Amino acid sequence: QVVGGAGGEGSFLMDNCGGDVVNITAAMRTPLAPQTTWARDVEYFEVEEQLPVQRTARYIVVANSFDGSTYTVDSALYEWTGGRLEAVAPNPFENTKGAYHWRHFVMGGAHYLVVANHYDDQGNGYGSPSVIYKLAYSAALGKSAFTPVQSISTAGAAAWEAFAVGEDTYLAVANYFNGSHFDINSKVFKLARTNPDTPLPRVVSVQSIPTRGARCVEAFAAGGVQYVAFCNRWGGDITVYRWDAATAQFALWHTIASRAVLALDSFSRGGTLYLAAVNIGRAGPGSESDTSAVYYYDPATMSGFAKLQDLTTEGASGVEHFVHGGEDWLAVANVHDPLVANGSSQLYRWEGGAFSPVFDLPTDSAYALSFFTVPCETTASDGQPCGSRAAGGPVFAGH
Repeated sequence: QVVGGAGGEGSFLMDNCGGDVVNITAAMRTPLAPQTTWARDVEYFEVEEQLPVQRTARYIVVANSFDGSTYTVDSALYEWTGGRLEAVAPNPFENTKGAYHWRHFVMGGAHYLVVANHYDDQGNGYGSPSVIYKLAYSAALGKSAFTPVQSISTAGAAAWEAFAVGEDTYLAVANYFNGSHFDINSKVFKLARTNPDTPLPRVVSVQSIPTRGARCVEAFAAGGVQYVAFCNRWGGDITVYRWDAATAQFALWHTIASRAVLALDSFSRGGTLYLAAVNIGRAGPGSESDTSAVYYYDPATMSGFAKLQDLTTEGASGVEHFVHGGEDWLAVANVHDPLVANGSSQLYRWEGGAFSPVFDLPTDSAYALSFFTVPCETTASDGQPCGSRAAGGPVFAGH
């Protein structure tokens, strides 16, 4: 797992070397180098590269938002190699603008990353455009590299999502703040395939969706229908939109009352869709605002989401579902708050029809996290031999 966090302490790996994921300890932490700064998000992705040799490349991209003096800082790209994460050089993501989030997507066999540039203190403020990068082989570098191919107008962008409807690819952005108001529109864009030889198909804004301090956006499908959900940090709810094939747009379908939602993650289990929503607490231990939740929706029998359970969280800022050992897990990142946070994040495991807490991850001011699985190589992330870690063993990381 990779976790990004506030402050200048950086992010780190936690490699459990083949054991049960609940046996992770602080001693298993290995800092990433170079260190991250106010990391807001991490994204893991894999690429089947053909040049210069055929191989599976495994990457982590980190959204660095601030270095203590400016929001114009380098985000970071790492590659898993030799049993550890190594920084990719040259860094393709220099001078991002208060980066909050990265999203990887594939279209037409090509790999892309889009960054949510949240704030530019050297010019555009909250109007800093977000940027799409494309991965392609560089003869000059002798390897594949990301290059910027498109800028998109955004307003305090906090998150991106990519999804497909039929054969068409769409991007959705959660716009948080325009410098004056939180009540602004988030956007849905269509990537128009007008010329397959261009670096990127034309990006067309196809819908504006009213949001109130949107901090995240999550796309999912249920019953053969596409949905997109926005978490409204200052609106006190989650608005879920359903695709209308007749109008080729999203229509408001369901509103989930909530509080200060910062992150969503969706997953399916046995034909039922689940939506985990985490809230950042601000009113002290034991308060209602410390409670996050998991919701469920069965498209065959229900007309909207219902709450499955509450999760006791402490300043929750990120959530990720993953499957390990045939079981469903949730990992919740807690950002440090002197009123509510204890410096740890939580792992939950599906047991008896709901999630139960099983372990505290030893993190520090964690904003986001990402779970990934890698084969056993010559050494683990702490430099020690693989030992009992089997091929395909899980690796965690955290801040």
